[in-house]
Amino acid sequence: MGRGLLVLLGVEEADVDWLTGKIALLRVFEDDACIMNLSLRDVDGEALVVSQFTLYASTLPPLNRPDC
Repeated sequence: MGRGLLVLLGVEEADVDWLTGKIALLRVFEDDACIMNLSLRDVDGEALVVSQFTLYASTLPPLNRPDC
C-alpha cells in the first residue's frame, strides 16, 4: 500500500455512505506548504478498511459509557 489510511471501522449500515464520503474527504495529508490540507482523493491515496465491530457502540448523550 502506498500513501493512504488504515481505517478501523465499526459502523451501522445506515451510516456507511456518509462515513465513507467523510473519510475520503478528510484533509489529513500535507500540501507543498506542509499544511494538512489534502484529502485521500487529492493525493490519489488508498484506504485499507478493517471491520472492527468491537468499536461499534452508541455514545450519544446522555450515555456516559458505550452501549450496544
